Amino acid sequence: MKHLIPLFFFIMSLCAASAQQQIGFINLSKAFDEYSRTKQLESELNIKASALKTNKDQLVKDMEALKVAYKKAREDSTNPIFSEKVQDENLAQSEALLAQLRDQEAKIRGMDEDARRQLMEGRRRAEKRIVDDIREVIQVYARQNQLTAVVDSSGPSATGVPFVLFNTPEVDITADIITILNRTQGIPQSGNVPTIPSVPIP
Repeated sequence: MKHLIPLFFFIMSLCAASAQQQIGFINLSKAFDEYSRTKQLESELNIKASALKTNKDQLVKDMEALKVAYKKAREDSTNPIFSEKVQDENLAQSEALLAQLRDQEAKIRGMDEDARRQLMEGRRRAEKRIVDDIREVIQVYARQNQLTAVVDSSGPSATGVPFVLFNTPEVDITADIITILNRTQGIPQSGNVPTIPSVPIP
């Protein structure tokens, strides 16, 4: 407990030095989830995933047909009702079908890996663009509202305790940022940004 006392006085000194400075708080996770571009991203990824699944389903269907043909050729290669020549022809056909079957299985595995990679990379790039959108809107909003800092109140610390334990609703800019994002889908122009009351830090 004693080691927390210097930290307490350090934080109090920072607060005293920032008496007239304005800090905004935003629930970044909520802003991300409620941004219309995020919902558009999910829709686009679902469509792409569905298309990839359709392609895979067709390959699986073709592979099942190959399995049936291979099984029949294999059985006919040992069926005594056929002549030795026909049995040999069926054996050769079954071996060719087995090679095609293995190629098809490898193709499906490769398609699965490519599909996962495409979807993950597409999501990563799109999420980065969305976060960039939110960051740029916050920066414009902060400048126009004379905010000296904006703190993300959504994430927990390494110990599982939220970084922000309390803030008054007056300094929560989450709703404003979501409104701007969904109204402009980009960086707001000067004069179009809502303002929040001036609430100095005690």
